Amino acid sequence: MENQNAGSEKFKIGSKANTSAICAQCQKEVLGKDAYTYKGKDNSEVFLCEACRGEVEKALKSETENPNVVMAAVLGCIAGVVAGIIWYFFSILTGYQIGYIAIGVGFIIGWAVILGSGHKRGAILQIMSAVITLVTLFVAEYFMTLYYFRRYMLENTAEFPEYHGEMFFVSPFSPDILSSIFSPMGLVIWGIGIYFAYSIPKSRAI
Repeated sequence: MENQNAGSEKFKIGSKANTSAICAQCQKEVLGKDAYTYKGKDNSEVFLCEACRGEVEKALKSETENPNVVMAAVLGCIAGVVAGIIWYFFSILTGYQIGYIAIGVGFIIGWAVILGSGHKRGAILQIMSAVITLVTLFVAEYFMTLYYFRRYMLENTAEFPEYHGEMFFVSPFSPDILSSIFSPMGLVIWGIGIYFAYSIPKSRAI
């Protein structure tokens, strides 16, 4: 089965109506007026005959039915922990927050949700993937902020003479933490990651 996107339609009456096309599913030759055309992965035209179109639509519809929500949440959360750790160490080791890494976080979580659900797709999995990604990015940013707070305190011993690098925690909802986490550029990067996480489990159609 081809993995195609939306937009199938029959040829309109005109120059292509009596030309032949090869069905991408069964490889049979059909007249243009009896074929459905839509965009493939590389934005090229792909054709399906009437029978194969029905089979593909049925298969794509089945992708949204009876997802294993529990396993999707479990694998999504595991992927969130792994992706969050990668995001954390990349950021503190390089000093940068790069949008491509946020895309990677959303990508990992989105596909983990799909795998956990039993290779299903749909709105509930999209929301789950987006929420897990949001929590992952927030928690990772929280620990990054604590890291930079500790480093600042160690570098300014005159201001903090009694601090020697001990671990400490501050409420993630304290004003200082929130102001550090929610920078304009940070929110843009978050948006990129969440968008990809939400898009990946989207139901497919022809």
